[in-house]
Amino acid sequence: MLNASAGTGTTPTLDVKLQHSDDNSTFADVTGAAFAQVTSDSGTAGVQVLKLNVSDLKRYLRVIGTIAGTSPSFDFGAEFVGIKKAS
Repeated sequence: MLNASAGTGTTPTLDVKLQHSDDNSTFADVTGAAFAQVTSDSGTAGVQVLKLNVSDLKRYLRVIGTIAGTSPSFDFGAEFVGIKKAS
């Protein structure tokens, strides 16, 4: 889950994706785990949710946020929520 404010600055953008690793040293992008780009447009700010199959993920996860633009600023946070389905 990604919670992000609208950006400030000139043409600010925020790209957020998930990466995973077996050893917490070498990370790779998780397929299908990139959030929609957040901009200064309030239509892209707020909460975004990705649903992934936990069995496809490696032991270690991290969030990568890339901010671009002229004097860009964003407030954002990410949270992992796991749900175990009954058999």
